[in-house]
Amino acid sequence: MLSRFLEISLHSPDILTSLDFYRGLGFKELLTSDAHPHPYAVTSDGRACIGLHQRAADAPVISFVVPELAAVVARGLPEGLEPIYTRLGEDDFHEAGFVDGDGHVLTFLEARTFSPPAFGSDETSLLGYFEGIVLPSSDLDTAAARWESLGFVALDDPESSAGSVLLTSDALNVHLRDRAQNREPALLFSGPDLEARIALLKQRDFAFEQEIPGKRGACLKTPEGLAIRLLGDS
Repeated sequence: MLSRFLEISLHSPDILTSLDFYRGLGFKELLTSDAHPHPYAVTSDGRACIGLHQRAADAPVISFVVPELAAVVARGLPEGLEPIYTRLGEDDFHEAGFVDGDGHVLTFLEARTFSPPAFGSDETSLLGYFEGIVLPSSDLDTAAARWESLGFVALDDPESSAGSVLLTSDALNVHLRDRAQNREPALLFSGPDLEARIALLKQRDFAFEQEIPGKRGACLKTPEGLAIRLLGDS
């Protein structure tokens, strides 16, 4: 199945507050279309595109562009995706939502809903380089096969530990992790000088939920409740 990553969609009851949070991290707001009937904004660091939706939804929802969506859905989607809703009428902006075997929600849309970000190749936010999204899984082999059927490619990652699988696509890495060790989704960022990045974020009043002294790692939460994990360089 040919799909292109669009955004990580989050339920944001207060979009202006959310935008202020991401601006403080160095993200920029992007120009959106009027495809959605509800208030909607997108913010990005050039790699991580986060859609802020003022509608109820499980967080996060991973959204993709699938051209000719109605025909794709009619032919049948990969095994392991259960439909939640479809909007495929003649007057609809075509969209379909599905849940996978691990309870993660995926949305497919007919076309983009915002302009692509324009960033320099070396631009990053204060978080560092966006490494992808961490998703807990109860069955890594089955989950990996499902993501491969969506167009992702499993990689041999020498830094992956037991109980993890790394998959990549055009613009998103998915880090599948054994649910016994990782119970919630998270955005993953890496970069040099982890301690300096943490100190700078604290100066800007960002509160960390977890820091691991002597080890690589720190965690904070977005206003929408999604975890952000910071790592140092390997």
